[in-house]
Amino acid sequence: MAEQQNPPTSIAQAASAIVSRFPKHTFTIPEVDRELDSDPVEITLRQLTYGEEQQAIQAASLNQTSFLAEATMRAIVEADGKPVTWESDGKARFYSGLSNKVRDLAQQAFADIGLPTVESRKAFLASKKTTV
Repeated sequence: MAEQQNPPTSIAQAASAIVSRFPKHTFTIPEVDRELDSDPVEITLRQLTYGEEQQAIQAASLNQTSFLAEATMRAIVEADGKPVTWESDGKARFYSGLSNKVRDLAQQAFADIGLPTVESRKAFLASKKTTV
């Protein structure tokens, strides 16, 4: 018989369980775009939970920044193989230390990992059934 897992007892535990299943996506920053010493060679991102997206929306409003910047900052989990965490404002310090080009590439990466492929969208739309 398969081992039974206990259900999460809090929203935080449930969110943590979801996040642990998200794949990590690593991107290499082209050398020509790494303008600052603080620009990493690689960044690793993951998708955000709905709750994290809501936090990014609130933070964007409070900080007068864009949702995409706030969401990307939250999605970055590693740089050059080292964890990027919230501890001591690490994510904010890391993100603000990136050059404009690297921030733009990171935002493009975040948008890419959160969207279905063109093939998936076509298949989804082709599956439409209309009833009257």
